[in-house]
Amino acid sequence: MTEQIAYRQSEVCRMLGINRSTLWRWARAGKIQLVEIGGIKFVSGEKINELRGNGRGNANVQILRNIVQPDTRTTAEKFAQKQ
Repeated sequence: MTEQIAYRQSEVCRMLGINRSTLWRWARAGKIQLVEIGGIKFVSGEKINELRGNGRGNANVQILRNIVQPDTRTTAEKFAQKQ
């Protein structure tokens, strides 16, 4: 069986068991790269294999979930911290 070179966002989310907002959060944090081709964003098949742990289930995905947490502070709290 031949591995795909790249996967669409929806495929990535399904394969990793995450939602689209998590995928975008990981991209903003630099943990995963989205490549746009013809207006469609893709993730490399190599990166998906790395995240899936090459047979270790979703262990790397769980680690990444623990590292990249959403910033739930309000705008006022963020502003106050900068002061």
